Amino acid sequence: MSIPRIRLRYLSLWVGLSLAISVLLVSGCGGKSGKRESASEDSPGEASAESDAGADSKPQKEEKTRNKGAKGGHIGEIPRDAWPEVWLKNPLAVVAESGSSAEPAAPTEVAGNTKPAEEPVKSTTGNASANAAETKAGSSNWAAVISGEALADEAKNIKNSLTPALQDVGRYNAKYKELRVDAAVLTVLAGVAPAIPDAPSWKKNAKFVRDTSSQVATESKANGDKFYKKVREAYDKLDALLSGNNPPGLEDTPEEVKFSEVANRYYLMERMKRGSNWLKTEINSKELFKKQSARIAQEGAILSLLGRVIATPDYPDADADEYKGYAETVSQSGRDVNEAVKNDDFKAYTDALDRCLKACNKCHEVFKNS
Repeated sequence: MSIPRIRLRYLSLWVGLSLAISVLLVSGCGGKSGKRESASEDSPGEASAESDAGADSKPQKEEKTRNKGAKGGHIGEIPRDAWPEVWLKNPLAVVAESGSSAEPAAPTEVAGNTKPAEEPVKSTTGNASANAAETKAGSSNWAAVISGEALADEAKNIKNSLTPALQDVGRYNAKYKELRVDAAVLTVLAGVAPAIPDAPSWKKNAKFVRDTSSQVATESKANGDKFYKKVREAYDKLDALLSGNNPPGLEDTPEEVKFSEVANRYYLMERMKRGSNWLKTEINSKELFKKQSARIAQEGAILSLLGRVIATPDYPDADADEYKGYAETVSQSGRDVNEAVKNDDFKAYTDALDRCLKACNKCHEVFKNS
């Protein structure tokens, strides 16, 4: 039986297409299998929806194909009767499906990669909020640099020093340079008290203690009766506040302010100098180290606190990295002194004090004109 020429022509075309379709099906099926496994793992809901959609569309396509074949039509551009029976069920749909199975691979990987990217964004936002909170006055971790006990002891020592120095104008004239240093330190103590869990009983009035002690320091400009009267008036309010009372005439004031607005850095450095000099000259043996352990620990706590305070915003040079490095060395040295006392380690104490003194001297050399 002879084959018409047109049949030979379409049969040759079919053979070529069959080979191409077979290649596409082999590669497409492998890719499709891996693709659906990935979709099933990453998004079961999407994989299910894709399967449902394929089940709905297949009968419709087959029905269209049958209808076209029954009318002697074409499948694509090839007459239906030129295709072998195995490909009569919508072969172009098979080719399209094989080709499209590889397409979604890239979008699926992108979608998978975008999900983990959400974590750094959230983390960055959280860190930004935390950093913003730390910039507020009074929000630093002051409890890590001074304990409530050390704070209360220092406040008590300062009150015991201020009281006799302000008994009369004569004593004031002899002591005003020292009392303004003490008052400035009390200002700082009151500034951090709200952040200390076991702070003194006057903690509820800390902002008023801060402002009245700052006024004592500020008004102690020189000797003489006119200065003494202003200082004494401020001290009377301070004394009442430290005793747990609310004196009349207190003006409302912010809960938090910058230390640079209420405490003169020079006075704070004088207190640091006073403490470090005492440690250097008086505690020069292991026996004295043991005997004076409580006082040593107290001086270490004050160095730790003030070293941190003088590097807070708006003090001169507080934005310079080198200055902040020296200040932090002093602060850390104070904590190391405390640790040496706890461990009864005289060598660790002398090493810490040496680091503190070197940092102070180097800082004064570099920033002496500030």
